[in-house]
Amino acid sequence: MIGWLRWIGVGLAAAAALGGPGTAWAQAPIDRAAESDARRLRLETRRAPLPPAAPFLLSFSNGFTYNTNPDQKRHATGADWHENPDLELDVQGEIAPALRLQGTLDVNTDRYLHTITADNDELMGQIKLAYKDGAPGAWSPYGGVRATLDFSTTFSQQTSRFFDLFAGVGRKFDLDFRDGGGAEEKTVNGLTLDVRAGRQEVRLDGGSNWFVRLRADVVHAFSEAWAVAVTPVAKFRYGDSDDGPGVQRDVLLIGTTTLKWTPEWLNSRYLSHGEIDLAIQGTLNRSTNHEAQYEQLDTGPFLSFYWTF
Repeated sequence: MIGWLRWIGVGLAAAAALGGPGTAWAQAPIDRAAESDARRLRLETRRAPLPPAAPFLLSFSNGFTYNTNPDQKRHATGADWHENPDLELDVQGEIAPALRLQGTLDVNTDRYLHTITADNDELMGQIKLAYKDGAPGAWSPYGGVRATLDFSTTFSQQTSRFFDLFAGVGRKFDLDFRDGGGAEEKTVNGLTLDVRAGRQEVRLDGGSNWFVRLRADVVHAFSEAWAVAVTPVAKFRYGDSDDGPGVQRDVLLIGTTTLKWTPEWLNSRYLSHGEIDLAIQGTLNRSTNHEAQYEQLDTGPFLSFYWTF
């Protein structure tokens, strides 16, 4: 287990070494860091959490959605459909009592029907250390590092590279309510709060910044097959300069609502866990750099599977 986590650490170090002096890189016209944040939220709201007893979680998802502003323009000039397949491996292990180390490797690609300037491929690696004492309803502190590399189509040329060093605290509230009349069947309601702060170093296209992120996850299960998840996020960024996509000061607001359907026929012996989702996500960026301000809506269906081993 620790060997797998060590390899993830080596991958992060190798990513940091890429693109040394003298290398010619293409400039990204889109705020890839904000785009990556929105994409990660779409993935996380429909991905199952890694069970404590399972050291590995392999996830695959694919969506075909409609985006109202693919190029993140201040005044949207055209909408487009895009496909967004993603493959992720999560590895975890307990390195000390109540201390859990988790590593993540993710490969993602995004293809639009017509807006080729918004196409990109992404590699992401993350190591996260969290303290969980097992007490119900307790706040759990954590810290970690994430490296994200964005490329043009088919991973042919690197367009941006950013590294996040972060620390935060999260708390999960589980509430079970019986329906009227005292029936045995229950619906499950969950609330998770998360506060994170850190430093994001952006290479190739500027925009390094300090950030604070506030996130809430609200989940309601109507039955074993149907559930809805609502995830609002506010991210405040204070940049080193206003000459890049990161800008000097901006507020990024992202709201995601996902309707989840888990039918029995998608949960066979070989498929493990299958889920069909309908997601709608709104993104709003307000900045001291007016050219970096934009609004975006992305909505459509997704198909997801995961396996634990």
